[in-house]
Amino acid sequence: MSDVVGKGFWSWSYDEVMRREGSDLDVRVVVAGIPQDVKNELKYDQVPWSRFWHGYGPAVNVPEDLEQVASPDDQTAGRALKKLGDEVLHEGGTYPPAALATPFLLRLAVAPVAHHRADLLLLVGGAARRRYYGDGTRKGLLQIEDDHPMVLLSGELENWAVRAARIALTADVSLLLELLNDADARVRSGACYVLATVLDGTELVSLALRRRLDVEDVPAARVSIVLALAQLAAEHHDESTVELLRQWWSAPDRPVDWRVSAAIGWLCLVDDPVPEELRTLLTTQITDELAEQLGGVPWMEGVDWDGGGLRRCVHLMLNPEVDWRAVHGDPWAEPSK
Repeated sequence: MSDVVGKGFWSWSYDEVMRREGSDLDVRVVVAGIPQDVKNELKYDQVPWSRFWHGYGPAVNVPEDLEQVASPDDQTAGRALKKLGDEVLHEGGTYPPAALATPFLLRLAVAPVAHHRADLLLLVGGAARRRYYGDGTRKGLLQIEDDHPMVLLSGELENWAVRAARIALTADVSLLLELLNDADARVRSGACYVLATVLDGTELVSLALRRRLDVEDVPAARVSIVLALAQLAAEHHDESTVELLRQWWSAPDRPVDWRVSAAIGWLCLVDDPVPEELRTLLTTQITDELAEQLGGVPWMEGVDWDGGGLRRCVHLMLNPEVDWRAVHGDPWAEPSK
């Protein structure tokens, strides 16, 4: 197969891209081979960053970025994290250095003294997913990996980078499970977002999420748990969770945030027509206060980072034939004269 991918200067044949598979230029192989002591002791310089590119060129600067992210100074750490995110999740795409950085970012997020711990988890969770901004559809919201090859400007497959990040996360499930009981609700929510992408050990992860759900009292964190359970079920074909979600959204004694998130998750897992009871729930129970509360849930931020993710997601699921922008306006449209 010799189809050309990319355009102009940034173009490669499919064969050229695939020639890296299984080699030391395949980030999945490199991530799987990072020694445990390198991860635990934050030996950034022991990782072959120069083999891979981020959105602005060779990733040789990433070790310095990671050092700055770990800074005791809040502002220094925040600037470094934003810079790193712009580089390795450039324009929403996961570049290979994002996967290489994942084990280190997780260890920083676990440290109670670290700054921006929830944002560290959001970066990691974003690295382990396809770019889905704006896709709050029943098919798209919980889809983790792309069905077709996605080639980055660097000539590397984004699909491999996403899978490599998931490999890294799966190796560190025990660290993530600790965060489900963190004192910071945003950290708990971020941990759910990351745990939803693991490749193995999903029964253990689902059990831990269910246990946390029994005691979770913050709506945004509770919604994150429910959506994580739904995403794990979608990825690993867990029919028991499908039935559980149906029971939750149809139970009037459950908190409304719990019911709404269960309804969204259930819609993503089935092909059934939308039941009238569910449609009524999603069209009458989402108040402005609830939409604002849940706007910061990672999945909803992925649909609309300006806080309108919940309403946009519900619209796309209930009215897929109606363009969201036709109803709510296009923020990028030219102003009318």
